[in-house]
Amino acid sequence: MASCPKCGGRQQIANMSVDLKGSSRMLIGYQLKKSGVKKSIVEFVHRLETQFSSGRKVEKTRLIDRQGNKYREKVVDDETRQTIHLCDEPLDVHRGHGSAKKKHG
Repeated sequence: MASCPKCGGRQQIANMSVDLKGSSRMLIGYQLKKSGVKKSIVEFVHRLETQFSSGRKVEKTRLIDRQGNKYREKVVDDETRQTIHLCDEPLDVHRGHGSAKKKHG
């Protein structure tokens, strides 16, 4: 097994090809884990879900790259294809969102 020219790592790499036909929808996601580290160093998800605030179907794409300090999220209305939310910022400044919001009361 050859080592990575950038980091010298010797992890096995898997190549995958998917050919989707028709209008089927699915969850696509992956996590990249590093031995000895509890949280994954990279997480990616792309899925169709119901937006809590409006009840509309939306496509959500999110990348969390702890190693590269990146957070990217895009939410698109499934019907109109209009971007509802776009966030692209360093992960270390992405605080107070989702389950990390401060509780009132």
